[in-house]
Amino acid sequence: MLDELARRLALCLLPSCLFAQGPVPLSGTWRLGSITTETFSSTCVPAVPVHAVLEDGTVVFQPGGTATASITTSEVCPGAICSQGTDTGSTHYQVGPDGVLLLDDNPGAPAEDIGLGFVRSDASVLMLGRWNQDEDEPYLGVVVALSSGHSAASLADTYGFVRYVLRNDATSQTMRSDYGTFLFNGAGGFSETSVRHVVTWNGGGPSGATSFTGNDMYSVAADGTVTIASGGQGAVSRDREFVYWVRQSCPEVEMVLAVRLPLAGGTTYADGDWRVVSTEVDVGTSTLDSDWGTLTLTPTGGGAGTITPQLLRVSTVSTPSGTNTNQVSVANDSYALGTGGAVTLWTQGLQRQPMPAWIARDGSMLVGAPSMPGTMNLTTGGGIMLGFSRCALATPVGAGTPGAAGVTPLLFTIGGFPYAGNADFGFVVAAGLGGAPGLLLFSGAVLPAALPVFGFDLWVNPTLLAGSPLVVLSGPAGVAGVGAAGLPLALPSTPALAGTVLATQAIVLDAAAPQGLSASGALDVHIVR
Repeated sequence: MLDELARRLALCLLPSCLFAQGPVPLSGTWRLGSITTETFSSTCVPAVPVHAVLEDGTVVFQPGGTATASITTSEVCPGAICSQGTDTGSTHYQVGPDGVLLLDDNPGAPAEDIGLGFVRSDASVLMLGRWNQDEDEPYLGVVVALSSGHSAASLADTYGFVRYVLRNDATSQTMRSDYGTFLFNGAGGFSETSVRHVVTWNGGGPSGATSFTGNDMYSVAADGTVTIASGGQGAVSRDREFVYWVRQSCPEVEMVLAVRLPLAGGTTYADGDWRVVSTEVDVGTSTLDSDWGTLTLTPTGGGAGTITPQLLRVSTVSTPSGTNTNQVSVANDSYALGTGGAVTLWTQGLQRQPMPAWIARDGSMLVGAPSMPGTMNLTTGGGIMLGFSRCALATPVGAGTPGAAGVTPLLFTIGGFPYAGNADFGFVVAAGLGGAPGLLLFSGAVLPAALPVFGFDLWVNPTLLAGSPLVVLSGPAGVAGVGAAGLPLALPSTPALAGTVLATQAIVLDAAAPQGLSASGALDVHIVR
């Protein structure tokens, strides 16, 4: 009957390029860096409106949902008063179905010590954007999985970068947003070409933009830890698309985020959903701002498009200290693509200044410099932004059709998010009839409603069927609910694969089912960058 089903539905062989996903456990040692401005919990004496805090350390994740951290915290108070301490502790984590990361230091106390972030599609980089959502601090953290096989040659490319510097010296508080490129030579040296945008908090010093060129040295340990000769430590992602470091040098702290730019003559693309976090200071309104959420970029032609934000923006009055925290809606705006990975966000400036940014070579990450307009003549503030191309686990669609003993087969995915280049991706059929043969139906879309066929509800579009590989379920023959089978389907590293929709449903030969066929519900899989 399965052969007849395959023939009647005109199925072809499934291309070996397709692959899927499942829950995303995190494991191993990761390197963490963060930067924030705070108006509370200060060690500064006397208490001050704003002080700067930097974190640098490591996090060890366990697949079961726990993690331990060892962190050095550096704090800079106005007047060049600096302190440094260490902290160790544990937390619990969850990765939601849309790549949302939840950290909970105290699960027994809801709404306390809660951190929100996002997971990159290949689960190699995490970004944190809000901690204790009601507290008055704009915060950005990045966590990179350490992996073996790196060297100085890992950074032999041009990277677009943004840098955020918070300085509290003896005379004034300032912030600096840098935007430019690094050229790493693969042998321990790199050059920088950038624009530096400086803003003074109290208006007592100069503000404005200057051009900068310079050179520095770097080293990359085998585990991906990056050390900068002039100060700073961070990590490079295992695919080399992203590198970061943080630096504390009293009376200032800084964070650098960089993405590998396209090859000469290459193109970039920005359309789709982006998960973003940002932290910034707006001198004009005396607020500390942070964004956490999704930007939907929709091309309109000519290298431009619209921005539809779905963001949690928290805007906190910085003087007097910690008096107000408000959630602020974010207006629609537009973006424009440049060359060599450059993109400008918020080009209309309806609610914020145009933001220069860079998109990585593979289109999976972006970094930006908020409140740093292209004209460089406005001094509203400074900040830093990090974004991931949105990732999501497969979405279940429809109900299945039970077989023996009333048990309905299940279909789920393994190997992480469905991103182009995920060689570990795969599907698993479970809870089927032991020892029974089955088919996995693959199509380009799910149906809006079930289509009854051969005694089961078909949920994948039969006009877009792309393959029907045969599997044989494990377990004792004829025993209900014990059969399982896996199907590895590695996704190639092909940019054009991003945006592909893969609808999947499992069919199992089962004499106890209507017309001898039981079925799972469908999975709607969207392959991401």
